[in-house]
Amino acid sequence: MALRPDSTSHFRVTALLLLAPVCSGHELSIEAGSEAVSLSWQPTSITPVGRTPIYPAYELQRSHDLAIWETVLSTQDNPLKAPAERVELVHDLIPNGPTFFRLRFQTTLMGTDLSGADLQDSPLGGIDFSGADLAGAALQNARLTGSNLTSVDLRGANLEGADLSEAILFDVLIDDQTIIDAETRRRIEGADVETSIVINEVRASGDDEIELYNRGGIEVDLSGWQIADERNDPYVIPEGSNLAAGHYLVLVTGTHHAFGLGGADSVTLRSPRKTVDHVVWASGAANTSYCRIPSGSGAFRPCFQATMGAQNLDDLTTTIISPIWIAGGVQGSARGTQFDEPNELTFDQQGNLWAGDVDNLRVQVFDADGNFVTVVGGAGEGLGQFVEPLTGKQGPEAIAVSTDNQVYVVDRGGAKINVYDGEAFSPLREIRSDQFIDPTGLSLSTEGILYVADQGSDQIHRVDTEGQYLGVLQFSQDDGVTPVLAKTETLGLDESRDWLFASSEDASRIEIFQLSTGLWTGNHLVELQSGSVPEPGRVVDDVEGFAIDTLNNLVFVSDEDNGRILIHNLDAKSGLTDPDTNFAFLSAFGRLGSQEGEFLSADGIAVMPETDRLAVADQGNYRIQVFKLSDIIATLP
Repeated sequence: MALRPDSTSHFRVTALLLLAPVCSGHELSIEAGSEAVSLSWQPTSITPVGRTPIYPAYELQRSHDLAIWETVLSTQDNPLKAPAERVELVHDLIPNGPTFFRLRFQTTLMGTDLSGADLQDSPLGGIDFSGADLAGAALQNARLTGSNLTSVDLRGANLEGADLSEAILFDVLIDDQTIIDAETRRRIEGADVETSIVINEVRASGDDEIELYNRGGIEVDLSGWQIADERNDPYVIPEGSNLAAGHYLVLVTGTHHAFGLGGADSVTLRSPRKTVDHVVWASGAANTSYCRIPSGSGAFRPCFQATMGAQNLDDLTTTIISPIWIAGGVQGSARGTQFDEPNELTFDQQGNLWAGDVDNLRVQVFDADGNFVTVVGGAGEGLGQFVEPLTGKQGPEAIAVSTDNQVYVVDRGGAKINVYDGEAFSPLREIRSDQFIDPTGLSLSTEGILYVADQGSDQIHRVDTEGQYLGVLQFSQDDGVTPVLAKTETLGLDESRDWLFASSEDASRIEIFQLSTGLWTGNHLVELQSGSVPEPGRVVDDVEGFAIDTLNNLVFVSDEDNGRILIHNLDAKSGLTDPDTNFAFLSAFGRLGSQEGEFLSADGIAVMPETDRLAVADQGNYRIQVFKLSDIIATLP
């Protein structure tokens, strides 16, 4: 059973041993017994002379019914690193039922420095090189069929005899020193009219629009051209479809193409002769719009407004604040440098940042200057560990710190709270309650009362720091039926004003309770925006994280799908709960993207005025960004 770098193959475990050749000398072996499955292979690599070996990026998946696939092992975060050569999957088999496995190759060398590398005769077909530096590289007779060379630097490179059929050659840099055949040079330099047509904007929500733009000077016949996403059959543009110079063509699901665009997906445009353009986006980046700035020639970035059929607009009013340090930025499990779903955050009494790393079942700790300190937790059922359940959510969720620097962390999979010594970073005890179903939020009062938000019941419980249950806050409205909260997750306290704040994610707002009585005030902060353009004091969809700064009278709220952090005046006299004042909205910073000061799926927020720090879990970019609080305050009106 042959596998190509872009292929998917299934293995049904019905025998003790299955063998399959895998991509240029790879060999995959599957062994199945009554209680265990193990897989092994011999990974091979491309090794440029004098350079680090390059390995394909693997994703090993399994399924019991072919409808839902679970990732068992992924090396996509680091294609230069050799994958594991053997994986043990214990208790995987369903008695008397099949188990399927597939090994996917999604090879990417995006942005890799390969300048001057000797890659002669190398099998490089199907690899994504977009943004890579191949200046001066030796690529004689290299097989680059179907590779993505978007924005690749090939100045001074030697491609004599290289196979570039079906390669994506958009915005490639070449010069007089580049050795390349005349036809390919003509394609790259734009003499071919097909290079006038580009994918200019996509939107992975609503009508899943794909916008094509003719950036050239003459009309182009698009008859028979194809456009497709990552998983579905292509849409073929019908005969007689011409796109005039400077005009747009917007393709809509149901009317034109039949596929929906995913949160993380790609779109490829092909003429009858070749691949013309290709765009890939990360999870959430195209929810509002993923577009070229400027139209036709610029790089793709998440845009603040969809402009289908018109020129793309850059939000020049957005406030971008540079972080003072960043932790992570790569999906993975390496300590101190990688995250797999960063979530809730808290500063301890020493100024250390505790950052939940959900899918790695741990909390990573950094000091005030961004130096990695340690990891607490880990998978397991021992003291201080995080339970990995068979079903449902897992990992560290909310984090709270007491005045004596004990750190409380919600273990969602174990329906409990782990307590650690904030100085020794060691586990002390755990807090359990029969009332906990799916705990998600946590806040600790100066009196030592823990408030625990539970998404399983959409209730907020009160327990003391030893685990004694103290009651529940109001959970239904005056009719006794309608819940106050809808998918609650984050809590915050303002004890001086007798307020408890609780996110209500599905209602796109933050509800406010009276702390002393536990009663819902009937008031809320922020609400759903009315259109596609970001609005003051409103969010496009979910409310994930927020943080209360009582020293500076500020509330910080993550507007996840707009990629920004809202800032509100905490003073009740300012109209914090009044929609007519935009909930005392002051300003916002950030936008969708992956550059410094930009966010993809902003989640947890932590603030510590005493150390002049504010941290944001930039979940879609697998990182934590930490800012000087004073830099943010300086931008306020």
